[in-house]
Amino acid sequence: MERAVKESMFPQVILKCVYRCHPVITSLLGELFYNSEIISGISAEQRSEFMKNRPHFWPNPNFPIMVVDNKAPAQAMGTSFANSTERVVVKQIIDFLTDTERKKFVISPADVGVISYYSAQTSLLTDALRDVGVKCGTVDSFQGSEREIIVLCCTNDDIQVKKLVKISRKLKK
Repeated sequence: MERAVKESMFPQVILKCVYRCHPVITSLLGELFYNSEIISGISAEQRSEFMKNRPHFWPNPNFPIMVVDNKAPAQAMGTSFANSTERVVVKQIIDFLTDTERKKFVISPADVGVISYYSAQTSLLTDALRDVGVKCGTVDSFQGSEREIIVLCCTNDDIQVKKLVKISRKLKK
């Protein structure tokens, strides 16, 4: 297969239009991973209901990315990383979103996904959210999945995280 792709042995189609994400997220992904060659197939209005209906939680209803700056350091665990403070913050966010006592603006746990770049962090999160019913996994395990809300855990403060924050700030303007 690798040789077939390298030598263009069959027609290839490159993903150009995305329908799953808010247009701002599509722009972010395009810049990070697709050389800015993808476009959004939906309008911001089609993907803004969550943010508009939760002004008590969402700081900017026109921008679908919320960055929580966790300054606690990650700990190496074998060849992976974990951050117990991040686990606590994620649990608080999920508890708030899925709190049935509020009755208004409740999100179903099935609509939330928690993604981590690190398997050690995924283990911590899975344990913390076991009884909540929210899917936790690594980036690979979420491939092809879809959720209304994704909590992305960066865990370790490396260059990719800084790049993500920098690009999201640029898109916010």
